[in-house]
Amino acid sequence: MDWYGRRPALGDLLAVLGDRRAGVGVGADGLPDILWREVSGGEVSQFGRTRSLAGFRIACYPITNSQYQVFRDAEDDAEPAWWFENWGAPAPDDSDYTQPNRPRTNVCWLEALAYCRWLTSHLKAAGGLAQDEQITLPTEDQWLLAAAGSDGRRYPWGNDWETGIANCNEAEDAMPLALNLRQTTAVGLYPRGDSPAGLADCAGNVYEWCLNKYDDPDDTGIDTASPRGLRGGGWGSGRGGVAVSARNGGNPDNGAGVVGIRVCVARSP
Repeated sequence: MDWYGRRPALGDLLAVLGDRRAGVGVGADGLPDILWREVSGGEVSQFGRTRSLAGFRIACYPITNSQYQVFRDAEDDAEPAWWFENWGAPAPDDSDYTQPNRPRTNVCWLEALAYCRWLTSHLKAAGGLAQDEQITLPTEDQWLLAAAGSDGRRYPWGNDWETGIANCNEAEDAMPLALNLRQTTAVGLYPRGDSPAGLADCAGNVYEWCLNKYDDPDDTGIDTASPRGLRGGGWGSGRGGVAVSARNGGNPDNGAGVVGIRVCVARSP
């Protein structure tokens, strides 16, 4: 499918022309323009137990290069309040693909948390966030509810695989067309794969950091040693790797070229 192979270039052309889609870039106030999706409360069954979750808001897209860069360019990006136990404000590696509307990668979990704290402070100051709210990473339970709802579906769009519906590695599964872009694409280029709550790119493109520990999904305590959950699969994942039940883990101080960030809104503790 030639149109599939052209998708990265089309997204990059959109970036050159000025990608004005809501939720992709930076607002007139200089802060990331996050397009929030409302997720209704519901039950989530995984890890051998069932949890009832309250409704919450979560970003439609993974954080893009342009949305992360405003944090790195900010005068207060190294503010100790953002960083766990003065872990520091290291300069993360650039994304492997730096187009402004592609997802930001090579950000470790600790850097993702610092970004959330910085964004919380600035959105509150701008009146874009209630004083009892905070920006954070979703837990794996929240991620699953946002990506699939409560009906037990296999993929964000349903139970059956559809060729070309996500940026992933179909060649890994010996699919007839062997679609595999081997790179990220601009966010939101696969609308047929959106979740019931309206989230884009929950399957493929980039893995997404979650708040909880990989080995203990009910533990969201912060430390520098415990691997954290990763969901959604990336551009190199096969069909099984982008199923909503698939999960991986990563060390909190390591970023990767296939790992990005999706943020949500939670009540402050």
